Amino acid sequence: MLQTRNSVDVAIAESFKELALTNSIEKITIKEITDKAGLIRPTFYNHFQDKYELLEWIIQSDIFEPSKVLALQGYIDEALLIIFTNLYKEKNFYRRASHLEGQNSFESMIRSGLKNMGLETLGGKDVNLPNWWLTKDRLADYYAGYVADVTISWIKDNMPISPKEMSEVMNYILRTSMLDVMK
Repeated sequence: MLQTRNSVDVAIAESFKELALTNSIEKITIKEITDKAGLIRPTFYNHFQDKYELLEWIIQSDIFEPSKVLALQGYIDEALLIIFTNLYKEKNFYRRASHLEGQNSFESMIRSGLKNMGLETLGGKDVNLPNWWLTKDRLADYYAGYVADVTISWIKDNMPISPKEMSEVMNYILRTSMLDVMK
């Protein structure tokens, strides 16, 4: 699903990102977001249900949508590089967002986006799985959780290596089994 990016959505998102640099996301109000964007509160609700839906939209449109076309064509290395590069461009915002926990956690948003991208990538492909229990859904869920955990660790650690190095690390981990590492 392609995220639509109209000028109001972008203005609301930019306002939210800017406020998140100096305020806890949990404490940012819709009024603060709309005031900063020069909009009225009802306009926000015409576009988003709440600030957590806004955050999810930001993650989808800034992180996953730009990399999805490459992933669908099998260019996983390049898709990962775009994901890490886009996270890095707004590292302060994403570092603050990464601390959201609970029902609307940043982790669940990242994991969901990665799982959806994985399922779309696997989509109509014939995948050689060892038995009926290991489905594309379970496989996508496993990798999404794993990639999300490593990505969030990188973010919370203040992104100490470059996006290129991070994509190389992720490629190594995704392509190397634990059994290969132990040999």
